[in-house]
Order: sequence, then C-alpha cells, then structure tokens
Amino acid sequence: MTAQPIEPVPGPSRKWPEKNPKDFRAFLIPEERADFDRLYEEVMTTAIRDGDLVPVHEFIETWWRIAVFSMDQDRHRRTLSTIDELNRGEHVPTVDAGEILRRRLAEGR
Repeated sequence: MTAQPIEPVPGPSRKWPEKNPKDFRAFLIPEERADFDRLYEEVMTTAIRDGDLVPVHEFIETWWRIAVFSMDQDRHRRTLSTIDELNRGEHVPTVDAGEILRRRLAEGR
C-alpha cells in the first residue's frame, strides 16, 4: 500500500502551509493570531526552561491543523461559531455521520 497525497481543503487558498510557525501563521484567520502568538511564546519559553521540545512539536502540529482548516476562512469561522453556540448550550442542528457518509458515497467522494 502506498500513501496517497491529501488534497487541500477547497477555498481561496490551495497551497498547503509549511509546517513551520512563520509560514502557517499567515494562514490563520486574524482573530486567532493573537492567541497563536501568546501560546507560541509560552510554549517556547517553557521548552527553554524545561529543555523539552515535545510541547513545541505538539503546538506546531495543533496550530498547523488549524491553519489548514483556515484555508477556507468562511467555513472555519462558521465552525468556530457553531462551537461557540454549543458551548453556550444552544441547539445546533446536526446530521448523522452515517448520513454524511451515504451522501459522499452517492456523490462519488
């Protein structure tokens, strides 16, 4: 079995961000950059203090994934809005995962 490349998320940007903070920070939506900057500084400070790079690698992986989601900024913002609604205890319409799979299979995806 060979690994197949993953196609980028549809949206305005089609180039995947590199897995380095400087590159993928540019993909983040503006309202998430301050959190990124603050947490990046914290994780780097902790890594220097503790001599442990594992949290840095975890930080990079987490925020790289967020940058990938942010490639379609409108969809990412809708997702964040839905998360906020759920956190406030509001009703959010859902679709059964099996139904999503059936739809995608019917569409040939």
